[in-house]
Amino acid sequence: MKVNNKKCIRRLAIRSLFANKRRNVIATFAIVLTAVLFTSLFTIISSIDATTKTSTFKELGGYEHGGFSEVSDEDVEALSASTRLKEYGLRTVIGTNSTSLFKNRPAEISYMDENAAKWSYIELKEGHLPEAKNEVIMDTEALALLNVEPVIGSEITLPFYLNCFEDESAIYTDTFVLSGYWEFDRMCPVHYINVSKEYADEIKAVVEEKGFGSLKTEMKVMLRSSFSLESDMEIVALEGGYDTENPNAENYINYGINPGYASASIAESDSFATILALLAFSLLIAFTGYLIIYNVFQISVAGDIKYYGLLKTIGVTSKQLKRIIRLQALCLCMVGIPVGLLIGYGLGAGLIGVVLKTSTLSMSALTVSTSPYIFIAAAVFELLTVFISTSKPGRIAAKVSPVEALRYTENSGIKKKKQSTKGAKVRRMAFANMGRNKRKTVLVFFSLALAIVLLNCVFLFTGGFDTEKWLTQTVTFDFVVGKSDYFKFKGTALGNEGLTEEDIAYISENTEAINSGIGYDFSCYTNMIVNQSTYNRIKENDPLSEDIDRGENGEYFENAVAEAMDDELIDKLTEYEGDISLLKSETENYVAFIAYKDEYGNIIPDFDAPEIGDKVSFAFADDIKESGNDFVYSDITTATYTVAAYVVVPTQIGPRRASRGVNVIFGSKSLRNEIGDRLSPMLYAFDAADRNAENKAEDFLSKLSTDTTYEYMYESKAIERQEFDELKQMFLILGGLLCGIVGAVGVLNYFNAVMAGILARKNELAVLQAIGMTGKQVKQMLMIEGLIYSAGSGLIALVLSVLFVPVLNVTANNMVWFYSEHFTVAPVLFILPIMALLGIIIPLFSYKGLSKASIVERIREIG
Repeated sequence: MKVNNKKCIRRLAIRSLFANKRRNVIATFAIVLTAVLFTSLFTIISSIDATTKTSTFKELGGYEHGGFSEVSDEDVEALSASTRLKEYGLRTVIGTNSTSLFKNRPAEISYMDENAAKWSYIELKEGHLPEAKNEVIMDTEALALLNVEPVIGSEITLPFYLNCFEDESAIYTDTFVLSGYWEFDRMCPVHYINVSKEYADEIKAVVEEKGFGSLKTEMKVMLRSSFSLESDMEIVALEGGYDTENPNAENYINYGINPGYASASIAESDSFATILALLAFSLLIAFTGYLIIYNVFQISVAGDIKYYGLLKTIGVTSKQLKRIIRLQALCLCMVGIPVGLLIGYGLGAGLIGVVLKTSTLSMSALTVSTSPYIFIAAAVFELLTVFISTSKPGRIAAKVSPVEALRYTENSGIKKKKQSTKGAKVRRMAFANMGRNKRKTVLVFFSLALAIVLLNCVFLFTGGFDTEKWLTQTVTFDFVVGKSDYFKFKGTALGNEGLTEEDIAYISENTEAINSGIGYDFSCYTNMIVNQSTYNRIKENDPLSEDIDRGENGEYFENAVAEAMDDELIDKLTEYEGDISLLKSETENYVAFIAYKDEYGNIIPDFDAPEIGDKVSFAFADDIKESGNDFVYSDITTATYTVAAYVVVPTQIGPRRASRGVNVIFGSKSLRNEIGDRLSPMLYAFDAADRNAENKAEDFLSKLSTDTTYEYMYESKAIERQEFDELKQMFLILGGLLCGIVGAVGVLNYFNAVMAGILARKNELAVLQAIGMTGKQVKQMLMIEGLIYSAGSGLIALVLSVLFVPVLNVTANNMVWFYSEHFTVAPVLFILPIMALLGIIIPLFSYKGLSKASIVERIREIG
């Protein structure tokens, strides 16, 4: 008789579910633990992504989606009407202060409306945004530098350069009243000092009257979505009636997107190796959850098989039996998944701080992700895992006939073997028991081995992080010393203070160097002289280009970012083409053009640069004046140079700023003959004589950089080494957490398997004890079984680790350029004794609960 009553099936499923409370607790705990595994890992990964983004946004100065530059009130009105636009904010910079007070981090004086301030991470601790004309807000460190207490109403006298013109004639001083302040964040690129709209409008008139151009207002925007920012920004401009392609058009408008949204996400990688690694990682998580849930339900079905056989005798079909098991699994999921999601999120949120504490990311950027996708993904993964895991137990229950169900045991279907005449030995019985259900035994082996293999892979991966390989690519000299402007990518020329000969002598006297040299900037404007066709082509492509100008005698100039180097620095350059040794000549004029490495390590020369051996002329001007869209240079010295090479310049000793014009390197000896003392020391680089000298130099420069008497900053091999070690530590902690969670799942699976095996054999064990087997022998047999599990898992882990090492080495080499191939199975060997201990403890613990009932009571249950 076929039963079609769904309500009846649901009632049977619910009642049989509540009849097996022990199974429910174990299964629910398994579901909870697996959900914790999924949720905590997704939370950690998502939070690292969010923290990386926040860190990038803070370094960039804000988290707005993008912005339109140099907008008028009419532009704002037209652009804000777009349906793609969610919110906008306005910011007008009126000046800067980069005097000695703000030597390490300049201050920008500007007007920001509420949105612009919020998106720039300005969260007032006390007070309000500037409203009255003379009101101002700033961070606590800026107040300390100005020697002002953070008290609302305090008067602040503030000098600044009008419209960012760093010239003495542009200095403007005013007195303000503090209306609010916030805690300073060291990740912020500048000190924001915000004034009122009324004051900004007043300064706008002052700037124009004094001839310092006009203030520019930026319109920051938040779109409806962070996807497709480039196309959405263009649509906003087009809907406002603007042209974004032709700079000559009257309705042209320039826009940009926040690079943080493109570069900060860890999910933006298109590397096949990375995608493959993430896919393998996801499958590993799913398989880990599958093992434990499958084992729990398989054991449950084995225990309830007689009950399912009785149901079939009254007409319950195989399909309905499967439905009963699925309904029971769904009921357990309704309890286990929400609990697992909450615990997993709390665990992930708590651990993200531990993971990032050892990373190079600032804790001020710590962001615990609240993305709903964490819970959706974890819940979907969990449901899929549960239903896949219960499908096989459901088929077992559906296939068994009522008669078979009455005598179903774990070793059903096992062929009888020839009886031994050697007598019963405890160890032989233990080995025989392991062969009763080979599938379950293998699953336990692999669930335990999986955690060990993963641990070995984590140690192998992090152990392959080659510090020396990293330092070879990132460190050119043991130490590079300069003023703060150099390390902030501003150079040192034309008003930015650089090192002096006395500074370099002082550092040299207090350090022991075997190789040292100076990199120079220029206290004059440097340009490459180009012909009229080049001038016309550049202007045609970009009429507003600031990289092409005129000389006082009508010459055409292309802007150049240039650096002169001593021989010791030239030796550190990478030659792409030509002969860089020619730059060391004292009598002949040679120049090298800078090429760059792309993200894949390919060297890309400037397509517009001259050929090796070509003659090029450079103009070194002492003065400049604005004339329409051009700048006209005067007091010019010219010199002709032969192109010697294309070179790649390490960032550590490079000019640290780029130009859409040309980027060149001169030899300091020959250049000094042409422009004399207009060379300005920008950096001093040296290698320490030995490790002891390196440590002493590190200590000396560390104290020097924190001494307010001096204004030095430096980079060193020790700092890079420490940052790299922190990177390794972060990966190790994250991997260790993963191994811990997976290991806990494996141990729980092992515990379930052992306990279920003992419970399934409780009647058998009672009979064995009734015919003379002692409790000590039973314990010995169970311990041997546990040790077999441990030894088998360890052997499988060892084999898999050996097999995976080459694969992981190749994958890691493709993903991480500073990885070095190596071999290790030390974590496997370390964990084996622990596994052996578990193999003894868990069986004894499981048997202890069973032995509470007497032998007679257990035999009575046989029916």
